[in-house]
Amino acid sequence: AASYFAEGTYPFLQPDGGYFSVYPHQLPLVALMEGFFRIVGPFNYFAYQVLNIIFTSGTIMLGYLLVREKSKSLAAWTLCVYVKKKKMVWLIGTVFGLAMATANRKNAIILVVAFCILGIVYAICKKEKRILIAVGLSIICPILIYGGVYKMYEVRSGYEHGKGMPATLFIEMGLHESLGRYGWYDESSMNLLKSVNYDVEQADAIARERIAQDMEGFLSDPPYAALFFREKILSQWNNPLFQSLFFTANYSEKNMPGEGTFVYKISNDYFFGILSYSDILHLIVLVGTLFYFVLGINKENDIMQYLFAVALIGGFLFSIMWEAKGRYMFPYYITMLPLAVIGYTALIARIETVCHRIDKRKGKR
Repeated sequence: AASYFAEGTYPFLQPDGGYFSVYPHQLPLVALMEGFFRIVGPFNYFAYQVLNIIFTSGTIMLGYLLVREKSKSLAAWTLCVYVKKKKMVWLIGTVFGLAMATANRKNAIILVVAFCILGIVYAICKKEKRILIAVGLSIICPILIYGGVYKMYEVRSGYEHGKGMPATLFIEMGLHESLGRYGWYDESSMNLLKSVNYDVEQADAIARERIAQDMEGFLSDPPYAALFFREKILSQWNNPLFQSLFFTANYSEKNMPGEGTFVYKISNDYFFGILSYSDILHLIVLVGTLFYFVLGINKENDIMQYLFAVALIGGFLFSIMWEAKGRYMFPYYITMLPLAVIGYTALIARIETVCHRIDKRKGKR
């Protein structure tokens, strides 16, 4: 879509069925990618792969900085540096990081909410007015970005910006069982929208009725409700590959990798080996994250260090109600990596303290 837009054609913006008339919240990401393809040329997928490598390398580098500062993201890192140095440039970096996060993925608003909660508490305790300004900007910037992008594509394409699929349709899809899958994406939201000829208000009303029926069903059958939400949570969070190979190996018939090549073997011969390794790593990260919440949080740490810890809790609660997909949990998994390191560090420190106390007692005897 970004390449088409760069060439001046807008088939995905057509009303009543065009992809972005249904999912307009993805347009800011497309706008960013359009800018990239205007530089490197439309449909230049090799350049896009290079960009991914650069961002992946940057993520690894950030991992070091995050553990060192005990923060969890670019925004969190700049925020922690601001708390130490009190220089406005770092606070601007925080707002910028949050704005880019929401432009890339709208559910990053969970991170913004976490920042607002912690920022308000910090501002009250430390009497820091600049944090309150940053909180306000972190709310305003995403609104301006989305509004600006919507208007830009309206002017360029001639198509009026659609309201998009109501959030109630995503929630309703996350509250029913389909083919033995609990709350997972099953196209029912799109089917409902199509059945009412893309009438957003009517689809919203029907979804609300279905949500009420779903909730009544859970209340009348608590054992099934417990089963439903247990399976929904586990199928998303206990998913070590996060559907990565499922989506990256979903090739079109024209672009199938040659049999016997490394790319082919990743989703065939090497699949279970990759799954086993990822499963072990996943367990290590989850246990380390548990240690973080049990041992790594204390009153001595600055409250702003817990930005992504709060967002992680928010993401978990969000995943309970929203439509389910394993890949939605991957960003949270990335934030767990530094959390796990801090958690294991706290565990080692606690063990050393206990051993030191034991040695002291033995010395007294």
